[in-house]
Amino acid sequence: MAKISKEEAALRDEYRTVLSEEFPEYPEMVDYCVKKCAEVVRLFNGIILPVNRARTETRFCFGYSDFWGPTYEEACASARDARESGEYFMRENMRLFTRTLEDLNRHGRDCFIVLTGDHRTRDLHVMRVAEVLEAVGGSAFLEDLKGREINVGRTKGYICRDEDVALIRAAYEKVAAAHEKKLRAYLKRYGTRKLHIWTYWRDE
Repeated sequence: MAKISKEEAALRDEYRTVLSEEFPEYPEMVDYCVKKCAEVVRLFNGIILPVNRARTETRFCFGYSDFWGPTYEEACASARDARESGEYFMRENMRLFTRTLEDLNRHGRDCFIVLTGDHRTRDLHVMRVAEVLEAVGGSAFLEDLKGREINVGRTKGYICRDEDVALIRAAYEKVAAAHEKKLRAYLKRYGTRKLHIWTYWRDE
């Protein structure tokens, strides 16, 4: 495990403390959440966002159908490509980070990054502009929406400011870089020979 700075250690301790206060009856859950967390982001208003490690997926299946979607031949070709090249392995295992970073870069234009939850610890949620406008009950300048608390279903939502998004993006970029390094090390050691890749018939 990579060494962490005193500041990072302090943030992790704070995350554990906050979780323990929010869920005192579930110490095992607190341990699990802290263990899977790679980075902790504390925003300027005190909200805490954990950025979790991603697991390395080594099992990939490709479905085919007689009526819709890929044919048997197309599924077999995709499976063959995945076996012969590490590109599919890399792309699928980086998909979560790639998509999240794309959403962070779109914040305030065609979507908003909203942190949802009823506690200091929140979850990252991407909402379309129309959804946010509906939540605030009308029209508004997009810049004026940033930093506001809204209701998202039955829970609270905090619309990130640009400063918040910058902190979150930096954390995701750091975790993504570490995960990519881990994936490349896997491919260097094993190639694709240990990947479990198969096709299946979707119509069953």
